[in-house]
This record gives sequence, C-alpha cells and structure tokens, in this order.
Amino acid sequence: MEHRINRKIDRLIKLKRKISDQIDGMENRNYRMILTCRYVLMQTWDDVADSIGYSVQNCYIIHGKALQEFYNQYLKH
Repeated sequence: MEHRINRKIDRLIKLKRKISDQIDGMENRNYRMILTCRYVLMQTWDDVADSIGYSVQNCYIIHGKALQEFYNQYLKH
C-alpha cells in the first residue's frame, strides 16, 4: 500500500512539474503569472490579485484568456 501511494505521489509531482514547465513556456507574461499563482502556488484569487497588482475581476478575465491560450498551445493538438 505504501509503495502504491508513493507511486501516485511521484506521478502527481511529475504532472505538476510538466504543467509548470508548460506554463513557463507561454509567451504572455500576465498569463504565466496568473496560472502560476493559481495552479502552481495554489493561491486564492485574492492572493493572486495581490501578487500581480490587479483586481480580482481583472484576474478572472486574464485567467479565462490564459486558459484558452494554454488549451490552444498544449491541449488542442
């Protein structure tokens, strides 16, 4: 059981590293910042807004565009 749990943890760590590398590969700096804060650093929306100096509402807008760009760049194909 412990071995199975460790394998799952290893897979999750590799997946997080892969996603982080993909986010880092995006051209738009704002998209990278939003996605990194939210999905890599696991920040709340208020913390994301504070980190990058935008309102929460603007973060939502940029986030939507960032997700679309991430999809187009990495998942669409």
